[in-house]
Amino acid sequence: MAENRVSLQSLVTVFEGVPDFRIDRHKKYTLGEILFLTLSAVISGFTEWEEIADFGEEKLGWLRGFYLYENGTPSHDTINRVVSFFFGLSGPLRNISFAGLRRI
Repeated sequence: MAENRVSLQSLVTVFEGVPDFRIDRHKKYTLGEILFLTLSAVISGFTEWEEIADFGEEKLGWLRGFYLYENGTPSHDTINRVVSFFFGLSGPLRNISFAGLRRI
């Protein structure tokens, strides 16, 4: 279990290094919070934006073990907008596939 925690902390470190493309005045959530929530939900088997947002609300206590989430969790619209940029046709993570990840 401690090994999983270390792996997740490593993921947090990676997310902190990703450049944030958003305008500062529009940032209610850190980029890391959005990406960590999304990846955690997808690994757990949730694939729809609403499901990911619901996962965030349900697991907020656990998520706060890695990020502050001072404003709670983002809406499905926010998650969609931010993640679609990264995984869209021209986004920096467009070639990443989550196929084969197991549910946790």
